[in-house]
Amino acid sequence: ALGAGVRAGVAGFFVVCVVLLGVALWMRAHDSAALLALVPVAGHFAWQVARLRRGDPGVALKLFRANRDAGALVALACLVVGLSAL
Repeated sequence: ALGAGVRAGVAGFFVVCVVLLGVALWMRAHDSAALLALVPVAGHFAWQVARLRRGDPGVALKLFRANRDAGALVALACLVVGLSAL
């Protein structure tokens, strides 16, 4: 559906995701250091965008499966922020 703009489209969705996660973590901890917990998530998303190749379903499937790792990084970020807010 994104055609030639697949890389820019996916990157845009990832940016929105990181921003919304940042808002959620900020609302929980009110500490800019809590936003550092999102650096690994943003890095993982950037890695996915860099590896994305239009018309290569094998790479697309591997990157889709790598979202399991992204979910684990988000969970870890939430755990770190939750523990630091105690």
